[in-house]
Amino acid sequence: MIKKKLKRKIALSFVPLLLPFVFLLTFLFVLFNVVTADDSSNNNVNVNTTQQQVAKTIWDRALKEGGTKEGAAALIGNNQHESGGLIPSAIQSQASYDESKAMNGSIGGYGFGLAQWDSGRRVSLLKYAKSQKKSWTDTNIQVEFMFEHDDSDSTLIKKLVKETNINQATEDIMRKWERAGAVDSLSQRQEYAQYWYTFFTTGGDNGTGGGSGGSGITPDIPSGWALDKPINTSGYIASSYEYKQCTWFTWNRAKDFGITFGMYMGNV
Repeated sequence: MIKKKLKRKIALSFVPLLLPFVFLLTFLFVLFNVVTADDSSNNNVNVNTTQQQVAKTIWDRALKEGGTKEGAAALIGNNQHESGGLIPSAIQSQASYDESKAMNGSIGGYGFGLAQWDSGRRVSLLKYAKSQKKSWTDTNIQVEFMFEHDDSDSTLIKKLVKETNINQATEDIMRKWERAGAVDSLSQRQEYAQYWYTFFTTGGDNGTGGGSGGSGITPDIPSGWALDKPINTSGYIASSYEYKQCTWFTWNRAKDFGITFGMYMGNV
């Protein structure tokens, strides 16, 4: 009996010595999970343009909220269509800013920002920006508002970005969260979403960036020549032809001029 008590005392005497190791192991476990979570946002993506940086801000936040890559891309695709190119300062119909009009929640058709928040949601965005002493045109302010301060719509978008089918997620965000009036824009939104999914899952802009929208295509034009239409690859899709390859550019550039080739003609 005495031996058992002695063994118990000896065992208990080691407990204080073991506690630091327990805390250390707990700390390392938490650190590992934080680093793993950060890696899931694909922080190594190369971005060279303002538009790409705006897209990455949305992408990173969507993944941080537990969203899928498909859901994150779907949200960016919708934001791109709504704001005319991922432009945080966009105002519907290119209207000018009118403080009294902007702060009147009963006025519609005067959407602001990436999601073209309108009426009461527009007022909420402006009030939130002012509370943070920031401009409402700030990308980070809009993304924070999107996920945390847009009332029940913040809860909704956190749910929608967790969808795994990129086309369905794009449609659900358009219909349920954006509540867009012109639903015939769905195919365009889905094309944008596909583009950003490919962009972020292939490492981003590894080309020259600049005026070509990050395609790796030089914006330089030979002397004496001119473009009938500017080259902007931000909306180019890569659903059949490999991203940044010559066939990818040719198919998408032809579409700029209303010319449609088959989507599975191969690399000829």
